[in-house]
Amino acid sequence: VPAQGARLCVDGESLLAFCSNDYLGLAQDPLLREAVHAAVDRYGVGSGASPMVSGHSAANAALERELAQAVGLPRALYFYAGYATNASIVPALVGEGDALFSDALNHACLIDGARLSRATVHRYPHADLARLDALLAASPARRKLVIGDAVFSMDGDVADIAAMHTLCERHDALLLLD
Repeated sequence: VPAQGARLCVDGESLLAFCSNDYLGLAQDPLLREAVHAAVDRYGVGSGASPMVSGHSAANAALERELAQAVGLPRALYFYAGYATNASIVPALVGEGDALFSDALNHACLIDGARLSRATVHRYPHADLARLDALLAASPARRKLVIGDAVFSMDGDVADIAAMHTLCERHDALLLLD
């Protein structure tokens, strides 16, 4: 079984892997491997379905408590998949009459979340923050949301999060990064 990570060994040759979402390199972390083994011993290999179908388990609740504690907030919400997160969070933040600003290369889950929101979607060229600034400035919407990938997995670009945050502050917009 090939190890997860930034590199793969194919026919004895080490190659850069573009098929992994293990951006932080945690898939082979010894502490996480140990925790997974302990979880399998305690809970089995899975509930058989997502929490939406099988219910919110004690393990889900414990994870949410630990995540909230880690960031110093009273609560945290765990989603079982990134797609489910964006399909739920985006429409919860904006809706009809609001404006949503989306990088042209955003992942499909953000695009679907934008569609589900019923907000007016303004798509700007990839990483073109000058265009984003102009679109935000021109928008009369009462609520504005900028959505984007923090790391664009298909080409490896990293978003300029500080600059995006500055634009959102300037234009009283929310910022959601996947």
